[in-house]
Amino acid sequence: MQLFHSTTSPFARKIMVLAIESGLDQKIELLGGATSPVKRNEMLAAKNPLGKLPALVLEDGRVLFDSSVIMQYLDTLHNGAKFYPETAAERFQVLRDESLADGMMDALVLCRYETFLRPAEKRWDEWVAGQMAKVHAGLAVLDAEFARRKPFNRNGNDAGLTTIAAMLGYLDFRQPELDWRRTCPILAAWEQAFRHRPAIQATLPRD
Repeated sequence: MQLFHSTTSPFARKIMVLAIESGLDQKIELLGGATSPVKRNEMLAAKNPLGKLPALVLEDGRVLFDSSVIMQYLDTLHNGAKFYPETAAERFQVLRDESLADGMMDALVLCRYETFLRPAEKRWDEWVAGQMAKVHAGLAVLDAEFARRKPFNRNGNDAGLTTIAAMLGYLDFRQPELDWRRTCPILAAWEQAFRHRPAIQATLPRD
C-alpha cells in the first residue's frame, strides 16, 4: 500500500498512529504529498480527484480517501484491539468524537491557509474568527465531556481519541500562543498522559 502523506497533516498523522499501533506501518510506503488550495499536486490529483491528502493506494490500484475511510479500512486488516468498536453505543461515540475533532482540524487548516498563504492585503479577519470559534467551542465540549466520562479503558486504541490527540497536536504546532490548556484543564490532563504513547511521539508534526 502507498499513503500520500505529510508530516504536518493531522489527518495523515491519525492514520499513522493507527498503522504503527497495529503493526501495519511496515506494509505502507509513504509518499510525499504537499498540497495547496491554489496549486494542485498533479501526482496526488491523479489518485484523488479532490487533490487532498491523505489518500491510500491499495495493492489492486484502488484509492481510498478521506482519513476516516482510510482508518476504518486499515482497522479491518489487523487482529489487535480495534480502533472502531463493534458495539453500536461505543462505535457511535468513537465516530462522533472523530467527527468533532476532524471538524476542528478542518477549521484550523482553513485558518492556516488564510493567515499564511493568502496575501496579507486579502486576509479576512472575520473568517479566521469564525473558524476559531468552532475550535474554541469544540475544546469546551471536550473538556466538559472528559470530566464526566467513565475512565478510558480501550488502551488508547480508539479512533476518536487518536483524532482528538492529532487535533491538539496540530493546534500546539500551528497556534502555540492559544494556550488551550489553561481553559481546558481536564482535556489537558488527558492529553498529557496520552502524548507519551510511542506512536504519538513518533508522529509529532514537523515542517
